[in-house]
Amino acid sequence: GEEGGEGARHVASPAPDGEGEGEGEGGGEEEEGERKVARATREARDEAAVAVVRAAEVTEAARRRVGEREEELRAVRERATAEMRRFGKRAGRGDEREEGRGVRRMRCENELLR
Repeated sequence: GEEGGEGARHVASPAPDGEGEGEGEGGGEEEEGERKVARATREARDEAAVAVVRAAEVTEAARRRVGEREEELRAVRERATAEMRRFGKRAGRGDEREEGRGVRRMRCENELLR
């Protein structure tokens, strides 16, 4: 966009790095200042880009870990459900009414998580 104009301005100047020989010292300092600002802006932009990439990587790693934990939990739930079915058939279902299905399932899950 606008960056080409700024670049063209100091290509036209014959003196290297704004060291103007007597031709308006103020102008040389101003150009030097612009260059420092441009460099600082570029560096800040590069650092920001690196930070964004790093944040994306960290987020992705966290997402993977969450996915793995969800898989483990799903497996534990399935095992707990299977155990409940086995115990339910054996226990003649008398205790199921006292305890409640949810409590029993949680106890099975906790047992399996140990």
